[in-house]
Amino acid sequence: MKRLLVLALVLAFVGAVQAGDTILVTNWSTNSVTSMNTDGTGQNTWSAGSTAGAFGIAANNAGNVLVTGYSGGVQEYTTAGTLVAASAIGGVSVGTPQGLSVGTDGTIYMSENSAYRFAKYNASWNTMGWAGPMYDNFLAKDALTADGYTPTYAYPSDIKVNNATGDIYAVVGFQYPGYSTGVVLKTSVNGWGATVTQSAFFSKGTDSFCGLAIDKNGNVWVADDDTDAIYKLNSAGQITQTVSTGGNNDPRGLAFDSAGNLYAVENRTNKLDKWTAASGYTSMSTIATWTGVQGVNFIAIVPEPATMVLLGLGALTLLRKKK
Repeated sequence: MKRLLVLALVLAFVGAVQAGDTILVTNWSTNSVTSMNTDGTGQNTWSAGSTAGAFGIAANNAGNVLVTGYSGGVQEYTTAGTLVAASAIGGVSVGTPQGLSVGTDGTIYMSENSAYRFAKYNASWNTMGWAGPMYDNFLAKDALTADGYTPTYAYPSDIKVNNATGDIYAVVGFQYPGYSTGVVLKTSVNGWGATVTQSAFFSKGTDSFCGLAIDKNGNVWVADDDTDAIYKLNSAGQITQTVSTGGNNDPRGLAFDSAGNLYAVENRTNKLDKWTAASGYTSMSTIATWTGVQGVNFIAIVPEPATMVLLGLGALTLLRKKK
C-alpha cells in the first residue's frame, strides 16, 4: 500500500510538470508583469519595481525572469514577482533595452533600441561584446533593399538564440529616406565580437517586424505589426506558413510553451492569443485581455522546474530497490 501511495505521488509530480508552464507578459505603461497558466487562468499581476517601464522579458536558467525597463534598467524576478537581483551592467550605459534571450550557458543577449546595437553579457552582467552600433555596422549592407540607399537609422527590437545550433536571430527596423523596412539578421554565438559577421536572414518589403520565437524544430517565427501576421521561416529564411492574428492588433512578443503551442502579445488590442500545435497553428483563441491599459509587449514562458521530474524518477528507483 505504501508503494502504491508513493507511486501515486510520483505520477502527480510528473503530471504537474507536464501542465506547469508559466506565461509572463510585460506592460510598459503600468510597469508591471502578469503571470498566468497556459490557459490564461491563475493571473497574477506584479510591479516591476524600479525597472521603470517593463518591456523585454526572458527566462533564465534559474527558472526566474529578466525584465528590461524602457528607461534602461534590468532586474531579475521570480515568476511570483519577488526581486532577486538588480543588474550592474559592467558600467556600460544601456540604451533603451528591449528584447532579451538567455543561452544555456547563462549568456544574456539584449537589444538596445536607442543605442542601435545588440549587447552580450555573461550571467554576472560583465560586458562580453558588442554587436553594433547597428547603424555603423550596416552602412555597407545597402543590398538589403536593392536600391542603393543608405539607412538613416537602425532600430533593434528583439533577439533570440537557438541553443541547439548556436545561431542568433535579431530583428532590426531600418529607416530610409521616405520609408522603413524590417529585417531579420542572423549571426552565431561563436562569431560575436566588435565586428560581428551578420547576414540578412529575412526581409519583406516595407513591413515592420517586432517579436521573434524559435520552435523546437529550429524554425524562426517573426511578428509583423504592419500586416498583423506571424511568419514561419525555414532554415533558408523562406516563409513556409503565415498565421493571421485577425487584423489591426500589432503582434509583438512571441513564445512557445513546452507542448509547442504558440503565443503572441497583441500590442494594439492589449490581449494574449494562443495557437495550438495540434491544429497546425490554425486555431486561435484569446486567453487574456487587459482593459484600461496600453503597452503589453513581450512574453516569456518558464517551464515547470525539471527537478520535479528528477524527484519522481528518484522515487521510482527507490521503489525498485526495495522490491
